[in-house]
Amino acid sequence: RQPSLAACVCGFVLDLVFFMITVALMPVNVVLFLTACCLPIFSWIVQQLLNPRREYLDGISSAFFNLVEESIIHGVFFSKKQVTSDVVFRHFTRTYLNDNISEFRRFKQRAVRSNVFWPYWTDTKHFNPAPHFIAVKEPVDKQELEKRLASIQLKLMNLERPLWELYHFEDYTDEDGNKCSASVVRVHHAMADGFTCLRMMMQGCRPNKPPQQTQARAERRPKVGAFQFFRFGIRALRKVVLLLPDSASTYKASKHLEATDPKVLTWSTLRSGSVQSLKDAGRQLGGASVNDLVIAAITGSLRKYAQTAPNKIPEDITSVMWVSSSPLKHIYSDFKEYPFKWGNGTLGSIYLKLGVGAKFSDFSAVDTLDVVRQATSDMGLMVEAVVATSILALFGWLPRCFGRGLWKVLANKVSISMSNVPGPQFPLDWCGVPLRGMSFFTPPIGTVSIFVTICTFDGGVSVGMGADASLLDVEALRKITGELFEAEIRDLQKPALGPV
Repeated sequence: RQPSLAACVCGFVLDLVFFMITVALMPVNVVLFLTACCLPIFSWIVQQLLNPRREYLDGISSAFFNLVEESIIHGVFFSKKQVTSDVVFRHFTRTYLNDNISEFRRFKQRAVRSNVFWPYWTDTKHFNPAPHFIAVKEPVDKQELEKRLASIQLKLMNLERPLWELYHFEDYTDEDGNKCSASVVRVHHAMADGFTCLRMMMQGCRPNKPPQQTQARAERRPKVGAFQFFRFGIRALRKVVLLLPDSASTYKASKHLEATDPKVLTWSTLRSGSVQSLKDAGRQLGGASVNDLVIAAITGSLRKYAQTAPNKIPEDITSVMWVSSSPLKHIYSDFKEYPFKWGNGTLGSIYLKLGVGAKFSDFSAVDTLDVVRQATSDMGLMVEAVVATSILALFGWLPRCFGRGLWKVLANKVSISMSNVPGPQFPLDWCGVPLRGMSFFTPPIGTVSIFVTICTFDGGVSVGMGADASLLDVEALRKITGELFEAEIRDLQKPALGPV
Protein backbone atom coordinates (compact mmCIF):
# COMPACT_ATOMS: atom_id res chain seq x y z
CA ARG A 1 0.00 0.00 0.00
CA GLN A 2 1.41 3.38 -1.06
CA PRO A 3 1.61 6.14 1.61
CA SER A 4 -0.81 9.03 1.28
CA LEU A 5 0.22 12.47 0.04
CA ALA A 6 -0.25 13.88 3.55
CA ALA A 7 2.07 11.21 4.98
CA CYS A 8 4.71 11.98 2.33
CA VAL A 9 4.50 15.72 3.04
CA CYS A 10 4.68 15.13 6.78
CA GLY A 11 7.72 12.88 6.35
CA PHE A 12 9.45 15.45 4.14
CA VAL A 13 8.80 18.23 6.68
CA LEU A 14 10.22 16.10 9.51
CA ASP A 15 13.29 15.33 7.39
CA LEU A 16 13.72 19.04 6.66
CA VAL A 17 13.38 19.99 10.35
CA PHE A 18 15.90 17.33 11.34
CA PHE A 19 18.28 18.56 8.63
CA MET A 20 17.97 22.16 9.87
CA ILE A 21 18.65 21.08 13.46
CA THR A 22 21.64 19.05 12.29
CA VAL A 23 23.01 22.05 10.38
CA ALA A 24 22.44 24.34 13.39
CA LEU A 25 24.30 21.99 15.71
CA MET A 26 26.99 21.18 13.17
CA PRO A 27 29.60 23.65 14.53
CA VAL A 28 29.27 22.15 18.02
CA ASN A 29 29.35 18.59 16.66
CA VAL A 30 32.38 19.35 14.52
CA VAL A 31 34.27 20.85 17.46
CA LEU A 32 33.46 17.88 19.70
CA PHE A 33 34.36 15.39 17.01
CA LEU A 34 37.64 17.08 16.13
CA THR A 35 38.51 17.41 19.81
CA ALA A 36 37.93 13.70 20.33
CA CYS A 37 39.81 12.73 17.18
CA CYS A 38 42.64 15.26 16.99
CA LEU A 39 45.12 13.05 18.83
CA PRO A 40 44.64 9.90 16.72
CA ILE A 41 44.50 11.98 13.54
CA PHE A 42 47.75 13.70 14.48
CA SER A 43 49.20 10.31 15.40
CA TRP A 44 48.09 8.86 12.07
CA ILE A 45 49.76 11.70 10.15
CA VAL A 46 52.99 11.26 12.09
CA GLN A 47 52.93 7.49 11.71
CA GLN A 48 52.19 7.79 7.99
CA LEU A 49 55.30 9.93 7.65
CA LEU A 50 57.38 7.54 9.72
CA ASN A 51 55.73 4.34 8.44
CA PRO A 52 54.24 5.07 5.01
CA ARG A 53 53.63 1.39 4.28
CA ARG A 54 51.74 0.62 7.49
CA GLU A 55 48.25 -0.76 6.84
CA TYR A 56 45.62 0.66 9.18
CA LEU A 57 42.27 -0.97 9.82
CA ASP A 58 39.29 0.69 8.14
CA GLY A 59 36.78 2.44 10.41
CA ILE A 60 34.31 -0.45 10.68
CA SER A 61 37.04 -3.05 11.23
CA SER A 62 38.59 -0.79 13.86
CA ALA A 63 35.22 -0.54 15.64
CA PHE A 64 34.92 -4.34 15.79
CA PHE A 65 38.53 -4.73 16.92
CA ASN A 66 38.59 -1.97 19.54
CA LEU A 67 35.04 -2.07 20.85
CA VAL A 68 33.62 -5.56 20.23
CA GLU A 69 36.48 -7.99 20.66
CA GLU A 70 34.07 -10.95 20.95
CA SER A 71 32.69 -10.19 17.46
CA ILE A 72 34.03 -13.33 15.83
CA ILE A 73 32.49 -15.02 12.80
CA HIS A 74 32.19 -18.79 13.17
CA GLY A 75 31.74 -20.56 9.84
CA VAL A 76 30.66 -24.21 10.18
CA PHE A 77 31.14 -26.64 7.27
CA PHE A 78 29.58 -30.10 7.29
CA SER A 79 31.06 -32.83 5.12
CA LYS A 80 29.42 -35.72 3.27
CA LYS A 81 31.92 -38.19 4.72
CA GLN A 82 34.52 -38.41 7.44
CA VAL A 83 37.72 -36.51 6.67
CA THR A 84 40.85 -36.50 8.83
CA SER A 85 42.24 -33.29 10.31
CA ASP A 86 45.53 -33.77 8.47
CA VAL A 87 43.77 -33.54 5.11
CA VAL A 88 41.87 -30.37 6.02
CA PHE A 89 44.85 -28.63 7.62
CA ARG A 90 47.13 -29.53 4.71
CA HIS A 91 44.68 -28.13 2.13
CA PHE A 92 44.12 -25.00 4.23
CA THR A 93 47.87 -24.41 4.51
CA ARG A 94 48.39 -24.94 0.79
CA THR A 95 45.71 -22.37 -0.10
CA TYR A 96 45.57 -19.72 2.61
CA LEU A 97 49.11 -19.80 4.03
CA ASN A 98 50.72 -19.82 0.60
CA ASP A 99 53.42 -17.14 0.35
CA ASN A 100 52.81 -16.93 -3.41
CA ILE A 101 49.27 -15.59 -2.90
CA SER A 102 49.81 -12.05 -1.64
CA GLU A 103 46.10 -11.50 -0.99
CA PHE A 104 46.25 -14.00 1.89
CA ARG A 105 49.10 -12.33 3.79
CA ARG A 106 46.49 -11.39 6.39
CA PHE A 107 46.51 -14.97 7.70
CA LYS A 108 50.07 -14.35 8.90
CA GLN A 109 49.49 -10.85 10.27
CA ARG A 110 48.30 -9.68 13.66
CA ALA A 111 46.50 -6.49 14.59
CA VAL A 112 48.21 -4.00 16.92
CA ARG A 113 45.91 -2.17 19.34
CA SER A 114 46.36 1.08 21.24
CA ASN A 115 44.06 2.95 23.61
CA VAL A 116 44.77 6.20 21.77
CA PHE A 117 46.25 5.44 18.33
CA TRP A 118 44.59 3.70 15.42
CA PRO A 119 45.07 -0.09 15.11
CA TYR A 120 47.10 -1.46 12.23
CA TRP A 121 48.24 -4.77 10.73
CA THR A 122 51.77 -6.05 11.03
CA ASP A 123 53.53 -9.26 10.01
CA THR A 124 53.77 -11.82 12.81
CA LYS A 125 57.38 -12.60 13.64
CA HIS A 126 58.20 -16.30 13.41
CA PHE A 127 54.64 -17.20 12.45
CA ASN A 128 53.68 -20.68 13.68
CA PRO A 129 50.44 -22.12 12.26
CA ALA A 130 50.22 -24.98 14.79
CA PRO A 131 48.23 -23.10 17.50
CA HIS A 132 45.64 -22.11 14.90
CA PHE A 133 44.79 -25.72 14.01
CA ILE A 134 42.73 -27.62 16.59
CA ALA A 135 41.87 -31.26 15.85
CA VAL A 136 39.03 -32.90 17.79
CA LYS A 137 39.15 -36.67 17.34
CA GLU A 138 36.58 -37.86 19.90
CA PRO A 139 33.06 -38.57 18.58
CA VAL A 140 30.43 -35.81 18.86
CA ASP A 141 26.80 -35.60 17.80
CA LYS A 142 24.80 -32.47 16.95
CA GLN A 143 23.87 -31.66 20.54
CA GLU A 144 27.45 -32.06 21.70
CA LEU A 145 28.73 -29.95 18.80
CA GLU A 146 26.27 -27.19 19.73
CA LYS A 147 27.67 -27.22 23.28
CA ARG A 148 31.25 -27.18 21.98
CA LEU A 149 30.54 -24.24 19.66
CA ALA A 150 28.79 -22.31 22.42
CA SER A 151 31.89 -22.85 24.56
CA ILE A 152 34.26 -21.91 21.72
CA GLN A 153 32.36 -18.62 21.28
CA LEU A 154 33.44 -17.60 24.80
CA LYS A 155 37.10 -17.79 23.80
CA LEU A 156 38.59 -14.44 22.73
CA MET A 157 41.33 -14.24 20.13
CA ASN A 158 44.95 -14.06 21.21
CA LEU A 159 46.04 -10.62 19.94
CA GLU A 160 49.66 -11.75 19.77
CA ARG A 161 48.68 -14.04 16.88
CA PRO A 162 46.69 -13.65 13.65
CA LEU A 163 42.95 -13.41 14.30
CA TRP A 164 41.78 -16.80 13.03
CA GLU A 165 41.48 -20.44 14.08
CA LEU A 166 40.39 -23.69 12.43
CA TYR A 167 38.75 -26.49 14.41
CA HIS A 168 38.07 -29.84 12.80
CA PHE A 169 35.76 -32.44 14.36
CA GLU A 170 36.75 -35.67 12.65
CA ASP A 171 34.04 -37.95 14.03
CA TYR A 172 30.74 -36.07 13.82
CA THR A 173 27.29 -37.70 13.68
CA ASP A 174 24.70 -35.35 12.22
CA GLU A 175 20.99 -35.08 13.14
CA ASP A 176 20.13 -37.81 10.60
CA GLY A 177 22.64 -40.26 12.05
CA ASN A 178 25.18 -39.86 9.23
CA LYS A 179 28.85 -40.28 10.10
CA CYS A 180 30.78 -37.30 8.74
CA SER A 181 33.02 -34.42 9.86
CA ALA A 182 32.57 -30.75 10.72
CA SER A 183 35.03 -27.87 10.34
CA VAL A 184 34.71 -24.58 12.22
CA VAL A 185 36.60 -21.53 10.96
CA ARG A 186 36.83 -18.62 13.39
CA VAL A 187 37.65 -15.23 11.85
CA HIS A 188 37.52 -11.99 13.80
CA HIS A 189 35.18 -9.44 12.25
CA ALA A 190 38.10 -7.01 12.15
CA MET A 191 39.57 -9.17 9.39
CA ALA A 192 36.55 -9.38 7.14
CA ASP A 193 32.80 -9.09 6.71
CA GLY A 194 30.59 -11.97 5.55
CA PHE A 195 30.96 -11.20 1.85
CA THR A 196 34.76 -11.09 2.11
CA CYS A 197 34.82 -14.31 4.15
CA LEU A 198 32.71 -16.09 1.56
CA ARG A 199 34.93 -14.85 -1.24
CA MET A 200 37.98 -15.99 0.67
CA MET A 201 36.36 -19.39 1.26
CA MET A 202 35.71 -19.89 -2.46
CA GLN A 203 39.46 -19.78 -3.16
CA GLY A 204 39.80 -23.08 -1.32
CA CYS A 205 36.88 -24.70 -3.17
CA ARG A 206 36.75 -26.98 -6.18
CA PRO A 207 34.93 -25.90 -8.26
CA ASN A 208 35.11 -22.28 -7.16
CA LYS A 209 32.70 -20.88 -9.75
CA PRO A 210 29.07 -21.73 -10.54
CA PRO A 211 28.26 -23.68 -13.71
CA GLN A 212 28.37 -21.50 -16.79
CA GLN A 213 24.62 -21.64 -17.38
CA THR A 214 23.89 -20.21 -13.91
CA GLN A 215 26.63 -17.61 -13.71
CA ALA A 216 24.73 -14.66 -15.12
CA ARG A 217 22.40 -12.94 -12.74
CA ALA A 218 20.61 -9.69 -13.39
CA GLU A 219 21.13 -6.94 -10.86
CA ARG A 220 17.83 -5.79 -9.41
CA ARG A 221 19.05 -2.80 -7.46
CA PRO A 222 17.22 0.38 -8.50
CA LYS A 223 19.23 3.52 -9.09
CA VAL A 224 18.86 6.44 -6.69
CA GLY A 225 19.15 10.02 -7.95
CA ALA A 226 21.14 12.74 -6.19
CA PHE A 227 18.07 14.42 -4.66
CA GLN A 228 16.67 11.06 -3.53
CA PHE A 229 20.02 10.08 -2.05
CA PHE A 230 20.15 13.35 -0.10
CA ARG A 231 16.58 12.97 1.16
CA PHE A 232 17.02 9.29 2.01
CA GLY A 233 20.32 10.11 3.71
CA ILE A 234 18.71 12.71 6.00
CA ARG A 235 15.87 10.33 6.78
CA ALA A 236 18.30 7.49 7.52
CA LEU A 237 20.43 9.71 9.75
CA ARG A 238 17.34 10.75 11.71
CA LYS A 239 16.21 7.13 12.00
CA VAL A 240 19.55 5.78 13.19
CA VAL A 241 20.45 8.64 15.54
CA LEU A 242 16.99 8.92 17.13
CA LEU A 243 16.34 5.18 17.29
CA LEU A 244 14.88 4.37 20.70
CA PRO A 245 16.22 1.31 22.52
CA ASP A 246 13.96 -1.72 22.77
CA SER A 247 12.69 -2.48 26.25
CA ALA A 248 13.82 -5.62 28.05
CA SER A 249 11.80 -8.66 27.02
CA THR A 250 11.99 -12.37 26.22
CA TYR A 251 14.29 -11.38 23.36
CA LYS A 252 16.34 -8.60 24.96
CA ALA A 253 18.26 -8.74 28.22
CA SER A 254 18.37 -5.84 30.65
CA LYS A 255 21.94 -6.68 31.69
CA HIS A 256 24.90 -6.38 29.33
CA LEU A 257 26.28 -9.72 28.22
CA GLU A 258 30.02 -9.93 28.70
CA ALA A 259 32.30 -11.81 26.33
CA THR A 260 32.70 -14.80 28.67
CA ASP A 261 29.07 -15.01 29.89
CA PRO A 262 27.17 -18.20 28.92
CA LYS A 263 25.64 -18.39 25.46
CA VAL A 264 23.64 -21.04 23.60
CA LEU A 265 23.22 -21.78 19.92
CA THR A 266 21.63 -24.17 17.47
CA TRP A 267 20.95 -24.55 13.77
CA SER A 268 18.27 -26.27 11.74
CA THR A 269 18.17 -27.36 8.12
CA LEU A 270 14.88 -26.61 6.39
CA ARG A 271 13.06 -29.89 5.73
CA SER A 272 9.88 -28.59 4.12
CA GLY A 273 11.44 -26.50 1.39
CA SER A 274 14.47 -25.54 -0.66
CA VAL A 275 15.86 -22.42 -2.28
CA GLN A 276 13.96 -23.26 -5.46
CA SER A 277 10.65 -23.92 -3.68
CA LEU A 278 11.01 -20.60 -1.84
CA LYS A 279 11.64 -18.83 -5.13
CA ASP A 280 8.51 -20.46 -6.56
CA ALA A 281 6.50 -19.40 -3.52
CA GLY A 282 7.86 -15.87 -3.78
CA ARG A 283 6.70 -15.59 -7.38
CA GLN A 284 3.24 -16.79 -6.41
CA LEU A 285 3.14 -14.24 -3.61
CA GLY A 286 3.76 -11.23 -5.84
CA GLY A 287 7.50 -11.31 -6.34
CA ALA A 288 8.76 -11.78 -2.78
CA SER A 289 12.44 -12.67 -2.46
CA VAL A 290 13.81 -15.68 -0.60
CA ASN A 291 15.15 -13.23 1.98
CA ASP A 292 11.66 -11.74 2.47
CA LEU A 293 10.14 -15.18 3.02
CA VAL A 294 12.80 -16.22 5.51
CA ILE A 295 12.54 -12.96 7.50
CA ALA A 296 8.76 -13.33 7.58
CA ALA A 297 9.08 -16.94 8.78
CA ILE A 298 11.56 -15.93 11.49
CA THR A 299 9.20 -13.16 12.61
CA GLY A 300 6.26 -15.55 12.78
CA SER A 301 8.34 -18.10 14.70
CA LEU A 302 9.43 -15.51 17.27
CA ARG A 303 5.83 -14.30 17.64
CA LYS A 304 4.45 -17.78 18.24
CA TYR A 305 7.16 -18.60 20.76
CA ALA A 306 6.56 -15.29 22.57
CA GLN A 307 2.92 -16.28 23.11
CA THR A 308 4.11 -19.14 25.33
CA ALA A 309 6.94 -17.26 27.05
CA PRO A 310 6.50 -16.01 30.62
CA ASN A 311 8.16 -12.63 30.09
CA LYS A 312 6.37 -9.61 28.67
CA ILE A 313 6.91 -8.93 24.98
CA PRO A 314 6.47 -5.56 23.23
CA GLU A 315 4.30 -5.21 20.13
CA ASP A 316 7.39 -5.09 17.94
CA ILE A 317 11.11 -5.41 18.39
CA THR A 318 13.93 -3.87 16.39
CA SER A 319 16.35 -5.97 14.39
CA VAL A 320 19.48 -4.91 12.59
CA MET A 321 19.92 -6.72 9.28
CA TRP A 322 23.47 -6.90 7.94
CA VAL A 323 23.73 -6.67 4.15
CA SER A 324 26.43 -6.46 1.51
CA SER A 325 26.83 -3.55 -0.87
CA SER A 326 28.77 -5.69 -3.35
CA PRO A 327 27.07 -7.72 -6.10
CA LEU A 328 26.82 -11.44 -5.41
CA LYS A 329 28.67 -12.31 -8.63
CA HIS A 330 31.89 -10.83 -7.22
CA ILE A 331 32.10 -13.72 -4.75
CA TYR A 332 33.19 -15.87 -7.67
CA SER A 333 35.37 -13.28 -9.47
CA ASP A 334 39.08 -13.89 -9.93
CA PHE A 335 41.38 -11.59 -7.98
CA LYS A 336 42.72 -10.13 -11.23
CA GLU A 337 39.19 -9.42 -12.42
CA TYR A 338 37.99 -7.94 -9.13
CA PRO A 339 40.79 -7.25 -6.60
CA PHE A 340 40.42 -8.89 -3.20
CA LYS A 341 40.34 -6.52 -0.24
CA TRP A 342 40.25 -7.45 3.41
CA GLY A 343 38.12 -5.55 5.90
CA ASN A 344 34.48 -4.53 6.10
CA GLY A 345 34.24 -2.26 3.09
CA THR A 346 31.16 -4.01 1.67
CA LEU A 347 29.23 -4.15 4.97
CA GLY A 348 25.92 -2.33 5.36
CA SER A 349 23.11 -2.49 7.91
CA ILE A 350 19.42 -1.64 7.97
CA TYR A 351 16.89 -1.55 10.79
CA LEU A 352 13.63 -3.48 10.58
CA LYS A 353 10.72 -3.76 13.01
CA LEU A 354 9.51 -7.30 13.65
CA GLY A 355 5.88 -7.63 14.79
CA VAL A 356 5.98 -10.22 17.56
CA GLY A 357 3.45 -8.87 20.08
CA ALA A 358 -0.24 -9.48 20.78
CA LYS A 359 -1.24 -6.90 18.16
CA PHE A 360 -0.02 -9.30 15.46
CA SER A 361 -1.28 -12.54 17.05
CA ASP A 362 -3.95 -13.03 14.37
CA PHE A 363 -1.56 -12.44 11.47
CA SER A 364 -1.12 -15.30 9.05
CA ALA A 365 2.27 -16.11 7.53
CA VAL A 366 1.24 -14.25 4.36
CA ASP A 367 0.12 -11.21 6.40
CA THR A 368 3.53 -11.14 8.05
CA LEU A 369 5.21 -11.40 4.65
CA ASP A 370 3.20 -8.39 3.42
CA VAL A 371 4.49 -6.32 6.34
CA VAL A 372 8.07 -7.46 5.73
CA ARG A 373 7.86 -6.69 2.01
CA GLN A 374 6.48 -3.23 2.70
CA ALA A 375 9.54 -2.55 4.85
CA THR A 376 12.20 -4.16 2.63
CA SER A 377 10.88 -2.63 -0.62
CA ASP A 378 11.74 0.87 0.61
CA MET A 379 14.39 2.29 -1.74
CA GLY A 380 15.74 4.38 1.12
CA LEU A 381 17.16 1.25 2.76
CA MET A 382 20.04 1.27 0.26
CA VAL A 383 21.10 4.66 1.59
CA GLU A 384 20.34 3.66 5.19
CA ALA A 385 22.77 0.75 4.84
CA VAL A 386 25.56 3.21 3.99
CA VAL A 387 24.61 5.77 6.66
CA ALA A 388 24.35 3.19 9.47
CA THR A 389 27.76 1.65 8.82
CA SER A 390 29.30 5.11 8.34
CA ILE A 391 28.21 5.90 11.91
CA LEU A 392 29.73 2.58 12.98
CA ALA A 393 32.96 3.64 11.29
CA LEU A 394 32.94 6.89 13.30
CA PHE A 395 33.15 4.80 16.48
CA GLY A 396 36.13 3.00 14.97
CA TRP A 397 37.90 6.29 14.29
CA LEU A 398 37.60 7.40 17.91
CA PRO A 399 40.34 6.55 20.42
CA ARG A 400 39.53 3.22 22.08
CA CYS A 401 39.60 4.73 25.57
CA PHE A 402 36.88 7.19 24.51
CA GLY A 403 34.87 5.01 22.15
CA ARG A 404 34.30 2.05 24.50
CA GLY A 405 32.20 4.10 26.92
CA LEU A 406 30.10 5.61 24.15
CA TRP A 407 29.64 2.26 22.45
CA LYS A 408 28.20 0.57 25.52
CA VAL A 409 25.66 3.37 25.97
CA LEU A 410 24.65 3.99 22.34
CA ALA A 411 25.12 0.72 20.47
CA ASN A 412 22.74 -1.71 22.18
CA LYS A 413 19.35 -0.44 21.10
CA VAL A 414 18.12 -3.41 19.06
CA SER A 415 17.01 -6.84 20.29
CA ILE A 416 18.08 -9.02 17.38
CA SER A 417 20.88 -9.03 14.84
CA MET A 418 20.23 -10.87 11.56
CA SER A 419 22.54 -11.82 8.73
CA ASN A 420 22.00 -13.68 5.46
CA VAL A 421 24.75 -15.42 3.49
CA PRO A 422 23.71 -16.60 0.01
CA GLY A 423 26.21 -19.39 -0.39
CA PRO A 424 27.11 -21.32 -3.56
CA GLN A 425 24.17 -23.09 -5.18
CA PHE A 426 26.24 -25.97 -6.53
CA PRO A 427 28.11 -28.92 -4.99
CA LEU A 428 31.78 -28.38 -4.13
CA ASP A 429 34.74 -29.46 -2.01
CA TRP A 430 36.39 -27.10 0.47
CA CYS A 431 39.89 -27.89 1.69
CA GLY A 432 39.48 -31.50 0.61
CA VAL A 433 36.06 -31.78 2.28
CA PRO A 434 33.04 -32.63 0.08
CA LEU A 435 30.46 -30.29 1.62
CA ARG A 436 26.92 -31.29 2.53
CA GLY A 437 25.96 -28.02 4.17
CA MET A 438 27.15 -24.94 6.00
CA SER A 439 26.07 -22.47 8.65
CA PHE A 440 27.65 -19.60 10.56
CA PHE A 441 27.34 -17.75 13.86
CA THR A 442 28.35 -14.54 15.55
CA PRO A 443 27.76 -14.45 19.31
CA PRO A 444 25.18 -12.14 20.94
CA ILE A 445 26.79 -8.98 22.28
CA GLY A 446 25.79 -6.54 25.02
CA THR A 447 21.99 -6.44 25.13
CA VAL A 448 21.67 -7.43 21.47
CA SER A 449 20.63 -10.78 22.85
CA ILE A 450 19.87 -12.88 19.76
CA PHE A 451 21.80 -13.38 16.53
CA VAL A 452 19.92 -15.05 13.66
CA THR A 453 21.85 -16.38 10.66
CA ILE A 454 20.42 -17.55 7.36
CA CYS A 455 22.64 -19.53 5.01
CA THR A 456 21.81 -21.16 1.68
CA PHE A 457 24.01 -23.77 0.01
CA ASP A 458 23.41 -26.08 -2.94
CA GLY A 459 19.65 -25.61 -2.78
CA GLY A 460 19.37 -26.07 0.98
CA VAL A 461 18.47 -23.51 3.65
CA SER A 462 20.01 -23.44 7.13
CA VAL A 463 18.82 -21.21 9.97
CA GLY A 464 21.12 -20.64 12.94
CA MET A 465 20.37 -18.85 16.17
CA GLY A 466 22.58 -17.85 19.06
CA ALA A 467 21.31 -16.25 22.25
CA ASP A 468 22.10 -14.98 25.71
CA ALA A 469 21.74 -18.09 27.92
CA SER A 470 20.07 -16.03 30.66
CA LEU A 471 17.10 -15.43 28.32
CA LEU A 472 16.65 -18.56 26.23
CA ASP A 473 17.90 -22.12 26.52
CA VAL A 474 18.91 -24.32 23.62
CA GLU A 475 15.54 -26.12 23.59
CA ALA A 476 13.79 -22.79 22.98
CA LEU A 477 16.14 -22.04 20.08
CA ARG A 478 15.53 -25.49 18.59
CA LYS A 479 11.79 -24.94 18.74
CA ILE A 480 12.00 -21.51 17.08
CA THR A 481 14.37 -22.53 14.27
CA GLY A 482 12.87 -25.99 13.84
CA GLU A 483 9.19 -26.69 14.51
CA LEU A 484 7.90 -23.10 14.38
CA PHE A 485 10.05 -21.99 11.44
CA GLU A 486 9.06 -25.08 9.42
CA ALA A 487 5.36 -24.37 10.06
CA GLU A 488 5.72 -20.77 8.84
CA ILE A 489 7.55 -21.86 5.69
CA ARG A 490 4.87 -24.46 4.92
CA ASP A 491 2.16 -21.80 5.23
CA LEU A 492 4.08 -19.48 2.89
CA GLN A 493 4.52 -22.23 0.30
CA LYS A 494 0.82 -23.22 0.16
CA PRO A 495 -0.03 -20.76 -2.68
CA ALA A 496 2.78 -22.24 -4.82
CA LEU A 497 1.71 -25.82 -4.08
CA GLY A 498 -1.87 -25.16 -5.14
CA PRO A 499 -4.97 -26.99 -3.89
CA VAL A 500 -4.37 -30.41 -2.41
